[in-house]
Amino acid sequence: MRSARPDVYRGSVSWMRYRDLLDAEFGIRIANEPEEVRLSLLGHDLHVDVWNPAGPPKGVLVLVHGAGGHGRILAPLADFAAGQGWRAVAPDLPGYVLTQPAADFDLDYGE
Repeated sequence: MRSARPDVYRGSVSWMRYRDLLDAEFGIRIANEPEEVRLSLLGHDLHVDVWNPAGPPKGVLVLVHGAGGHGRILAPLADFAAGQGWRAVAPDLPGYVLTQPAADFDLDYGE
């Protein structure tokens, strides 16, 4: 199940600081904003950033963050991919940031 939800990041202090840092320090300008969606999967309430291209997508690129990260940190790659015609999706994995894990979820790095 997919549902739209008001943008959580748009205009937030942390998102604006991250964008400014990327631009000032690395010359990376994020040109677009992703669509923020919620997905229900295996009992998890997933937060997913979806970066859509201007036209029909060539395909879908799934971006997965590492431990301590989140989907939005992959914005430079996602924005670039969308600019090249790809739909890029970047979820917050269960246990991270805006995703609410299932009640019985046990985060196990060893697994």
